[in-house]
Amino acid sequence: MRAQGSIAVNLSCYAGSEIYSKAYERALDALTERMIGERGWNTGKFYNSLRVALVGTSMGPHLFDIMALLGRAESGRRLTVACEKIGYGG
Repeated sequence: MRAQGSIAVNLSCYAGSEIYSKAYERALDALTERMIGERGWNTGKFYNSLRVALVGTSMGPHLFDIMALLGRAESGRRLTVACEKIGYGG
């Protein structure tokens, strides 16, 4: 099992980059889709959960836009807190 919060770290490293671009968005999308597939998760539920972890609601701007605006550190912090709250270790 991976260290707690590793999903948060992986996602925030891509989306919270100071040099955010479509290339980062594609890389983040590929990472996310691979992770969802490997774990057998439901894509829609995953993205809704991620949005709730970041902004507290299931509605809002595109997730990658949210993460770019929040930045790497804040995105990572919010996702790590959410992982800790649900007891997910990666």
